[in-house]
Amino acid sequence: MSCVCQYFGNNATRTIPSSNCIDNGVDKKKLEENVDPQIKERDCSSTESVSATELAAARAEIWVLSKNLTDAKISIENLESFLKCIIDKQSALLSELYALKRINSELQEESRMQRDYHTIERNSIIRELHNIKTLLSSRAALLEEARMKNAELENAVQDANEKIYVIGMKFLKLKSTRSRQCSERSGSIHSSEPLQ
Repeated sequence: MSCVCQYFGNNATRTIPSSNCIDNGVDKKKLEENVDPQIKERDCSSTESVSATELAAARAEIWVLSKNLTDAKISIENLESFLKCIIDKQSALLSELYALKRINSELQEESRMQRDYHTIERNSIIRELHNIKTLLSSRAALLEEARMKNAELENAVQDANEKIYVIGMKFLKLKSTRSRQCSERSGSIHSSEPLQ
């Protein structure tokens, strides 16, 4: 193969025979379409001087080119099938991505609703707690006021008890002095009666 390439590299100015003069089993119509118009104008008579080695080399080159073309077609078909597989996988991934985006948006909406509900519940609990605190502070103030009134009442009752005790003692002293005075009077009356 390298010999053929070397041969054609050294003989770059040689003429290529037209497709009418070469019979190698390649489709002649396709070959005629790819041949340069200047080469078509030449006749086969001018190429009769081509040697058998050049003809074999040309046939080998045509066979190599047709094989390369077949390989390229197979590679293109493989690449097309690979590209189709990639596109199918990409469309499946895109559909899965859209489904996940939809689920994500639904979850975000549900999360937003839950957050709003919890915010409302938290605010109501905070209001209720504030109401309880104000009620407790007012109750504590009322309790302190009631304690102060109770202490005042206890002091007043103690003062009243002391006054009652003092009045009772005075009454007892007064009673005892009166009874003494009455007994003294009655004793003086009894003692004065025999004198008369």
